[in-house]
Amino acid sequence: MNSSSRKRGALSTTTRSITTSSRPSDEISKQTATHDREEVPERTSIQISKDQQRIEEKRLHGPIEKEQEAKIEHLQACMKQLTIEQSELQFKLGQAQKREQDLLRDFRTQLENHQLENQELSQHLKATHEESKRLKISNASLQGVLDDIQERAFRSMGKGGWSAPEDGKVRDNFLRLQEKIKKWAKTNALQISNGKDLDHLKIDQKRDIIKSLSGYCVPGSWDDIIQMMTPSVARRVPYIFTHALLSKDIFGGIFENPFLTLEVLEGASFPAASQLTGLYQAMKEIDATEAHIWRAQMLRVLQTPYRVSKSDITFVGRLEVNLSRMGDLRSEQFLSGSVGCLLGRPGGGEQLAKKGLADIYIFAAQLSLSVWTQRSFLECPKLHQDSRFRNGDELMSAHAMHHLDDEEDTRLDGQPIIAIIQPPVLAFGNDDAEHYEQYKIWAKAIVLIGEKT
Repeated sequence: MNSSSRKRGALSTTTRSITTSSRPSDEISKQTATHDREEVPERTSIQISKDQQRIEEKRLHGPIEKEQEAKIEHLQACMKQLTIEQSELQFKLGQAQKREQDLLRDFRTQLENHQLENQELSQHLKATHEESKRLKISNASLQGVLDDIQERAFRSMGKGGWSAPEDGKVRDNFLRLQEKIKKWAKTNALQISNGKDLDHLKIDQKRDIIKSLSGYCVPGSWDDIIQMMTPSVARRVPYIFTHALLSKDIFGGIFENPFLTLEVLEGASFPAASQLTGLYQAMKEIDATEAHIWRAQMLRVLQTPYRVSKSDITFVGRLEVNLSRMGDLRSEQFLSGSVGCLLGRPGGGEQLAKKGLADIYIFAAQLSLSVWTQRSFLECPKLHQDSRFRNGDELMSAHAMHHLDDEEDTRLDGQPIIAIIQPPVLAFGNDDAEHYEQYKIWAKAIVLIGEKT
């Protein structure tokens, strides 16, 4: 019993205790609830303010981001443009540096070239000064020799004078020269017979032959010129062109220069032919008549050694020796030229042909020296463009291969002249140094005529 009572008493006590303790708790809860109810409006107001702020921030955030994005894009575009410009500048800089290097290299090259040129010019100038000194000494010596020659010429005039050869004799000498040239060409030129032709000639050989005949032959190609000939004449082309080439070398190379034969003299004891020629040309500009008289008298001294002194005889003897040397030299030069492919030299006749040719050159040189001692002025005209043949013309005659009967044969009158086989020789003036506007014919031209129309 007692224990049960005690348990009930304990439970009662506990119940009271719980009841007692629950009262303050309810009060706290009530206070808390009251406080919470008071805080709700305040929290609601703050939350609304924050929400409004967030809404405002969102509303403002859109334009700002767009503006920033636009700025970023602009900056990126600027950076891209700057990158491109930087690349271009770097490329241009590289090109400029390359140009600078090229210019520097070119400048150095030009500088080296200029230095070499200056060195060469200095050497040339030094050599020119030395040559000038030598020429002054030589000219002084030559002037003394020239004065001595003129003095001997005047003495020669006082000891019987000079008689010019007759025109008939001069013409005979030119006919002899013509025959010598003709015979040599006919003997040594290639013979075309038994179906042979000139197919062995190369194009450049034909071109060289026509070029060598410039002034003596119509312009054109080899084939064009051959087409102007009849077959019978065309077969004789080696002989015809050999004759023309030799005539040009003699009349154009020897007879055109009165002092040319003096070039063979060796040593500095006689004035050079070029100096005498230059003096002669200068004198003609001042007084042509006196120039011709001076030229003739200078050359006459060489033809009259027995009238002056033994030294002159020695001089002329040396002249003859050197004329022989000149003949050998000119014959070698002629044979090594374009005429070589037109020649046929059977059976060791080369040396014989060379000797015969040298004799012709010597004869021509002696004849040239003889005719230039006259006061007449010599000319050997070349072929004029579009020249036409006229039988009976005092200046020309047809080649024998055309078989004209006489001067009354006019079959070829008006036909074009293909080539001058030998030029005319005209002498202007007389030995009295008069009438230089008039001429006499010492040799007629021999011409080849185109017979095809």
